[in-house]
Amino acid sequence: MTKLRTKISLAVILCLSLIACNSERKINGEVSVVTGDGQNIKLGGIFVKLYRKSADELKDLDSGKLLNEPPLRTTTTDPDGKFTFTVMRGEYAVVASYSRLAGLDVESYSWVVPADARSGDVSLSLNNQNMETGNK
Repeated sequence: MTKLRTKISLAVILCLSLIACNSERKINGEVSVVTGDGQNIKLGGIFVKLYRKSADELKDLDSGKLLNEPPLRTTTTDPDGKFTFTVMRGEYAVVASYSRLAGLDVESYSWVVPADARSGDVSLSLNNQNMETGNK
């Protein structure tokens, strides 16, 4: 009977270890824009925020409401505009914004992009195509 308990205990520990290892995901992304004067710029050094929100929940929120909530995590893009979050399985929203002076004008860009990390790692490109506001 003791051998059976030991085998069952080892099986349970193995299963829990596999579940724990398999539930971690990566959300990788890159932030870039084509500016009003036609330059393609990779946006390094901007803050990127991560929220635990599904795509359906995002439809009911505008970016202003979302930005008033504390993010789950934050990071800063590297010089090539890239970022990474390590998350548990789930649905998330990635939020970023950027402004720059272009001559006498101010160009502003912002994104609220869903990231579904339920079935695997996610790769995102935040760019003019999926911009929330700004110079599309």
